[in-house]
Amino acid sequence: MTVDHQEGMRKMLRKHIEEAELEFSSICEVKSAHEALDKLLDCPVDIVLYNAHMPDLGTPTFLYVVRGYPNLDNTKLVVVTTNKSDRFRKMAEFLGANAIIELGTTEKFKEVLEPLM
Repeated sequence: MTVDHQEGMRKMLRKHIEEAELEFSSICEVKSAHEALDKLLDCPVDIVLYNAHMPDLGTPTFLYVVRGYPNLDNTKLVVVTTNKSDRFRKMAEFLGANAIIELGTTEKFKEVLEPLM
């Protein structure tokens, strides 16, 4: 699942996934954190790519809420960001992010996502 409020960014995430030749049965795209939570609770997914700068629910809150549901324990949470701060990375990992991807190349997406599959 890709979660981003900008359609262009969701398309870019999908493009990186496809170009990295990562095998997902499907890729669900949602435009808000609230929509992502609704979908996750109805039908959990394997991996969520979450934009760190979502306007409706910040990264700490999203991670905290998702990790609060035992049925989502196996969902891999990957934060997509341009933030290179060590403090941000530590916070995201502390709150349950499985990985952080700094926006960049398809190779970076493959390097981070492949071990989570």
